[in-house]
Amino acid sequence: MFGHSGKLTDPTKSEHVINEFKKLQPSGDVRGYVSHTWSEDPYAKGAWFCAFPGQATKSLKALQEPHGRVFMASADWAQGWRGFIDGAIEQGARASAVVKYALEQEDCISTPKL
Repeated sequence: MFGHSGKLTDPTKSEHVINEFKKLQPSGDVRGYVSHTWSEDPYAKGAWFCAFPGQATKSLKALQEPHGRVFMASADWAQGWRGFIDGAIEQGARASAVVKYALEQEDCISTPKL
């Protein structure tokens, strides 16, 4: 499980973790588990984006569009493979194409061709 939902207040408390799992899978047999608090990891400082239902649909266009001369690219709001390296590549390629187009338009405005 990734991110922080507030359901597992202390992932080191095995009994609590197993009880929460049993709510999802009552017939499941827990033989062990591994936990890592990504939000406290000094290198990661968090986990990847996990949108709640409808969040990405509602905000995707705003996340993808430029903000003035600031162009953002993130796998977190890719069209496909959101949160994966494929999404990062897609967004990087998309952002570079948009920047190239914007620079070409700016160049046409500042130095008109006679």
